[in-house]
Amino acid sequence: FVFFPRVPGPLWDIGLSLGLPLALGLEPSNQGLGVSTRLKPGQGGTQTGVAESAPVLVAEFENWVPPTSLLYWRGPVYYDFDGTEWRLDAAYEKGQGRALMRQGWSKAAAFTAQLARVGQPVRYTLRLTPHERLWLYALDLPGTLAAESFVSADWQVLAHRPVRTEMRYTLTSHLEWEAGGTLAEATRNRALALPERGNPRLRAQGAELARLPDTAARLKAALATLARGGYQVRDRFDLPAGANLLDAFWFDTRVGNADLFAGSLVFLMRAAGVPARLVTGYRGGKLMALTDYVIVKKNHAHAWAEIWDTQRGWLRVDPVDLVAPERFASGRNTARKTAATQEKRPEKTPEKTAAATPRPNPPAPEFAPRAPDPRLMKAPTASGWSLPDPGAFLGRWIFRLDGETQRGLVAGVSDRFAWLWLCGFAAVSVTCLFALRLLLARALDARRLPPPERDWRRILRLLAQRGFVRAPGECPRAFARRVGMERPLLAEDLVALATAWDDSRYARQSTDAPRRARLAARRLYNLILAEN
Repeated sequence: FVFFPRVPGPLWDIGLSLGLPLALGLEPSNQGLGVSTRLKPGQGGTQTGVAESAPVLVAEFENWVPPTSLLYWRGPVYYDFDGTEWRLDAAYEKGQGRALMRQGWSKAAAFTAQLARVGQPVRYTLRLTPHERLWLYALDLPGTLAAESFVSADWQVLAHRPVRTEMRYTLTSHLEWEAGGTLAEATRNRALALPERGNPRLRAQGAELARLPDTAARLKAALATLARGGYQVRDRFDLPAGANLLDAFWFDTRVGNADLFAGSLVFLMRAAGVPARLVTGYRGGKLMALTDYVIVKKNHAHAWAEIWDTQRGWLRVDPVDLVAPERFASGRNTARKTAATQEKRPEKTPEKTAAATPRPNPPAPEFAPRAPDPRLMKAPTASGWSLPDPGAFLGRWIFRLDGETQRGLVAGVSDRFAWLWLCGFAAVSVTCLFALRLLLARALDARRLPPPERDWRRILRLLAQRGFVRAPGECPRAFARRVGMERPLLAEDLVALATAWDDSRYARQSTDAPRRARLAARRLYNLILAEN
């Protein structure tokens, strides 16, 4: 129980990763998991009414599993904002994949050729839940394409027709990249567009940032506001009321989810004269223990911003990494090799060094110890004694003993002598199991003896405890007579038992020997105990 790896989450997830239909994890009333073509700030990018644990996709990686913090599953990219909601092109709403393909790339090689730099490719196979939309979620950015798919002008992998059945496809992606190139005038105008009115304070701050010399300086100043502003990332919060929602969030409440942070940053950068767009999808996933699978669920929905830099092209900027770096910097995000290969993990490509790109805090130590559970503290009683709480103990060490806590215990993070205790526990456990095995073997061997033999040995053990030990080579009847001379009360029954034992061994025609031995042994047992 201590050493065997704990499975994160329910066993149902392992079934989904190993082949059960993803639709089995959805409630019958749900109508897919497609991100809506319209997104209101602060209300998330996934359809309402879908359970938090509903599976979106399952990915099986080849050669190595990247850290989950690097897994950006790219979905719809929003440009158009009218002050109350973000909207996609009408072609997405109507499912017109052919029209979108004319603006993008039908071959992955043509798409990657226009990138300035790409990192080590990652190959994986996806199973996607049907969601009635065109997009095929892929890691940012795609390096190869699946059949009947293409890359849109916004770098999203799309299908020719809406996904109405569970799909399985294999892709290659680059987790690190630089775009470079030039920005088309029509795209620049869309990435700079702001509604005619609304959110005046963000507009004013953007006008101040516009005085800085370049994009890097403006982005650095905007991110400095986030770093020093006391912002909090929460999935559940109260949206500010009123038409100027982004202003109320950025300057007043300062509490929101990922898409509210990203959307506000996009609005601010546009006000500063920097092209920006909002990217939605999912980030991370749950790495299944003992497998190479990552399950992405509805609660992994995420959003981030992409900012255009004249020198470096589009830059991914995730405000969550600056405001709440602990969200994607836990021990669960550690990369590892898959079980199917012994190849080395690909070398990590150099990180971007531009001052505009924030560097998140370093990841926390793997499987860091948790704070003591206050429910496990013993409550003092009136007499000064403390009573344990069995429910809290079972909850912490049995029902909620997840992989992180278990690994911290085994690694000795919370107790420097944890290995000594665990090794001692293992040694005692093995010794007890070995002793139990010996006792069980002895009991089984005794059960295999004939009944008269068992009765005879039982009485011999009782007599040996009282000083009557059978001498080597002494026949049962002679031993019975010798004991009977000193204990006349036992003489008759002891001779009867010895005679029944002889008959069972040497007089095969005697069928009542077991019965006579059992009766004599029962009387002897009671008489011997009565003497005390």
